[in-house]
Amino acid sequence: MATTAKKKTATAKSSGFGQAVLASLRGWERGEPLTVRQAPDIPRPRARRGSQVKHLRTITLGVSQAVFARLLGVSPKLVEAWESGRNVPAGPVCRLFELIERDPRAFLRRYTKGAA
Repeated sequence: MATTAKKKTATAKSSGFGQAVLASLRGWERGEPLTVRQAPDIPRPRARRGSQVKHLRTITLGVSQAVFARLLGVSPKLVEAWESGRNVPAGPVCRLFELIERDPRAFLRRYTKGAA
């Protein structure tokens, strides 16, 4: 009786990875390909409104629309569209904004080094 209780406890403590392996093996028995994937939980980048983009450009970085566009590798028209609210920055750009916000000085040093 005591060994049954221990087995139940051990099963309840099995990891998410272990559960994925077992699920994959069950699928393999049904003829499905054998795969195990464990992806970390990564939050989506936070969406930005036009006023937030403008604040990032003017207050955080202190650069013009043209310079901001050059830093991001986009056109000045796109920066203008983001700031006016006509366009919404896509996920990868919002992720880049997060990195800029984390250390704006480092971002500027990295990408304006040697710029005339």
